[in-house]
Amino acid sequence: MKTGYAFRRPVANTYLVRERSQRRWRDLGIVLLFVAPVGLSLLAYASVHVRVLELGLEITTLEGRLDSRQDEERRLRREAASLASPARLEGLVGDMGLVHPRVEQVLFAEEEL
Repeated sequence: MKTGYAFRRPVANTYLVRERSQRRWRDLGIVLLFVAPVGLSLLAYASVHVRVLELGLEITTLEGRLDSRQDEERRLRREAASLASPARLEGLVGDMGLVHPRVEQVLFAEEEL
């Protein structure tokens, strides 16, 4: 490209400094003034939502553990009831050769004093 000058001379702009625009900083401050509360409220909502999901998962896990513990408790109660049934105990006593004590073999607490 041809210029109207006879020769090209390099321009030395090393001492030129761009002036900072006060209007630009003011506009940025105004935008941040309106955007920051919206962003912070969205961040707070997201953190609350994540916490609710975590607690829901924990509740589900604990309910599952409770159900399994309740099943185990029912099974153990049935087993305890069957082991403590009078018919079973009578059978065990008979197998061991034990008999009911006679009245004269029983010592009462009042007689001991």
